[in-house]
Amino acid sequence: METFQSVKTYQTDSEVTQIEQNNEQDELTEQVEKFDNTYSDTKLKELTDSFDSITIDEDVLKSVTIQQKNAIEHENISFRTKLFLATSIAITALLLFLAIYNIFRINQVSSSIDLLQNNITTETTIYESIRNDIANLKDVSNIENELQSMGYSEIANADMTYIELPEASEVTVLTGSTNWFDSVCNFISSIFGG
Repeated sequence: METFQSVKTYQTDSEVTQIEQNNEQDELTEQVEKFDNTYSDTKLKELTDSFDSITIDEDVLKSVTIQQKNAIEHENISFRTKLFLATSIAITALLLFLAIYNIFRINQVSSSIDLLQNNITTETTIYESIRNDIANLKDVSNIENELQSMGYSEIANADMTYIELPEASEVTVLTGSTNWFDSVCNFISSIFGG
């Protein structure tokens, strides 16, 4: 079955295109005619047998599969090994968590220490100021100067002392008017000795 035709030279391109399209159409028709639309059980069995004859022999396929399985050997891991791996992973995860927690905790404590050091510096400055004031108060001349600035003066005679007594006010006795019921109550209470 020959599908090629002799090629003749033509004057126009449209004629060449027409011949090529005819050849393609003929080839397509031949391919479609090869297929049979009526499949019976025997015909399907023949097709299956012909397919099986083309495929690889089953023994060869099994040996190839076995070789591929045996190429990488899988060993069963013992329970002790699994337990060791699980414990190691758990301990590593716990230590990693604790390390990260400690980083944040140390950072927080460090900032607290910085704040405390600032407070200590402030309080130390106040303490030094008070300590200098106390040292100044121990000096007699500083005490005299401070008293003079408050308005006190030095006594001329050491034997004489001036005392200023506060003004005394007289005690006043309050008397109030009572009603007749209070008078009766006072009379009864004086009878019984009260």
